[in-house]
Amino acid sequence: MFFTLRDEGAGLDGGLLFWRSGQGEIARPLGDIVSVNLTVVHFGRQGDFGQCTIGLTGAQPLVVSGSGRDRQPDPARNAVYRDFLRDLHASLIAAGQAGTVRFSAGASPARSRFMKIMVAIMALLMVALPAALLLATREPGMIAATTIGIVMTWGYHGWTRRNAPRDYEPGAIPPDLVP
Repeated sequence: MFFTLRDEGAGLDGGLLFWRSGQGEIARPLGDIVSVNLTVVHFGRQGDFGQCTIGLTGAQPLVVSGSGRDRQPDPARNAVYRDFLRDLHASLIAAGQAGTVRFSAGASPARSRFMKIMVAIMALLMVALPAALLLATREPGMIAATTIGIVMTWGYHGWTRRNAPRDYEPGAIPPDLVP
């Protein structure tokens, strides 16, 4: 495989968040967490996987994902990912740290704007253009092209809505972002 994940494993132990990386096992206190951001990644017929980016004081963010090593959806890992999210949020609440952490869901506002522009472009090229050609030429093949365009644009629009930027409460993880 060309793109594979090398680092695996993140967990919670008492008041610590730990993970494995190329440098070995790293542990940070829950108090070092400054942000938690949830998104969902969609892979056509393969399905979805969740991604949690944990911002840490003075360090690179930690990304925990429900994907397999090949970055493709993996139902078994999605289940482990869901458990990790529940445990992370519960641990932050129990440790009294939830009030110091920003809990956000979805893409950044700039990426969200870009995704909305892409939906509009898709609708123009994949729905409006074939529909206009159907009206102009009466070519039956344009019905299929328009239908396929509607389905593809609607799917991307749904994914864009799921990843709209917003904040959430740690005791109410957004279910649409937990595959």
